[in-house]
Amino acid sequence: MRTVPDRIRTAYRRLAEVRLLHHYWLDDGATGFDDLPEPDRTSRLLRYDVRKVLAVTPQFTGPVFRATGAGFVLAVPEDAVLDTGAVFDIHVTAVDPDLLSYTAAWLRPRPPVMLSNLTGVTRTFGGRKHLFLSAEYAAGPGGQVEDLVVTGGVLRQLSADQPGAPERSLGPVADRPVYLHQGDLPAGAGLPAGVLAVVRLAAVRPGDPDFSLVGLDGRPPATPPPVFEVRLKNRATVRRYRKRSDGTVTLTEADPSPLTWFGNAGPRRKPAAAGVVAETDPNSPGRVARLVSDIFI
Repeated sequence: MRTVPDRIRTAYRRLAEVRLLHHYWLDDGATGFDDLPEPDRTSRLLRYDVRKVLAVTPQFTGPVFRATGAGFVLAVPEDAVLDTGAVFDIHVTAVDPDLLSYTAAWLRPRPPVMLSNLTGVTRTFGGRKHLFLSAEYAAGPGGQVEDLVVTGGVLRQLSADQPGAPERSLGPVADRPVYLHQGDLPAGAGLPAGVLAVVRLAAVRPGDPDFSLVGLDGRPPATPPPVFEVRLKNRATVRRYRKRSDGTVTLTEADPSPLTWFGNAGPRRKPAAAGVVAETDPNSPGRVARLVSDIFI
């Protein structure tokens, strides 16, 4: 008689989830994802698949890593005890070749950014507490187009380089996500080409159990695991309409409108995501005066 070997099953528990949420694919025209009514917001998130846009690659062994439609998760055997000093890095690279055309904060080349639960911040809106991996917005007027600044408790985005840059109001800073922004620090040198960001998850953030993966005993707490968020802001551009026959400009809108896959932030035909033009100030070489999307009709 052949002996059937015993099956060994290992139960796992989730350490953390990280959601990589790009607002080009989640907003609906001028209505931000977080302002969508239910059940539209949940439906939009269920259909969202960031794997078509970004790739995530773990740089560690140990916890189980799985990419998901919203981002990725980490899990360990339920009886595992982690080193409280452990750090887990995940590299984020682009899959969509047009990604940087419709993503704010990357108009100019910048080094890979560090996004970490050691420096992330919280916001409470929509009936729950959000844990963002971007750092807090820095004080000051900003310097370059698409910089995010806070004045009078309102989150604003520059529509041109300083000086004299117009600002788009995005709403009360307390009720808005913490988007990836110019204040997020570089991740350091020696990273592979193509890495846009490094997500660094520390097992413990001293003094902050909300941002920690495990307790001081190295075990995941009995409470639900943390859900961290990285928010990527969609680009906003001035829409310029041209005749398809000869390129003559027929209309240029005064203010920038957000680029989105769903909906339309304006009354006329919306632009494609690619092909954004950074127009410079003729009186100040190198200063970006506005971002323009040409629409041929």
